[in-house]
Amino acid sequence: GTTQLLNSSGAVISALPDGITQGGINIGNLPGSTTEFVNFQVKVSCPPVTYTATETASVTANATANATAQCTAGDVSATTSASASGSATASATETATSTISQADANQQALSAAQTAAGSAAQSQAYKVAYASAYAAAEAKCVKAPAVVTTTTSTPPSAKTTQLVNTGPGDVFAIFGGSAIAGTLIYNLVLRRKAIRR
Repeated sequence: GTTQLLNSSGAVISALPDGITQGGINIGNLPGSTTEFVNFQVKVSCPPVTYTATETASVTANATANATAQCTAGDVSATTSASASGSATASATETATSTISQADANQQALSAAQTAAGSAAQSQAYKVAYASAYAAAEAKCVKAPAVVTTTTSTPPSAKTTQLVNTGPGDVFAIFGGSAIAGTLIYNLVLRRKAIRR
């Protein structure tokens, strides 16, 4: 019972039976120049409609990374650091549904695809940047210069060793010297004996 007869001001004149959608209803006679309205409510059965969309998005991201490399024993530094930038592009495909409209489903799918592609691209860009930074840091690991000890050995000075000259000249000189000394001593002894006598 929602059917009503209303006057031009919207006030209810009378309630009417339902059935206006099954062939109409009788509201009685209307005098000329009369304005009246019939107001009723209708329930419409509308099954829900689901809209589906699939969208693909491609996103390019840039990232910067810092890396520290552990140098090996014997290097100038124990650790070295470097930074580098990287870039990567990733694609993603996402599906979304909406009970509002096809355009809403399309927008939801595109937004989800952009988010997924952006996250993947950012992750890949960081990996590229970190790999470049680590390689640059490793390149800074420089071996310490080897300590070279130089030993200078001086050869012993050459000494001249002369053999004792025992040739005939020396023998003759020794003999001559001994003979003269013996003669002098003999003469000296003889003189002393002569003086005592």
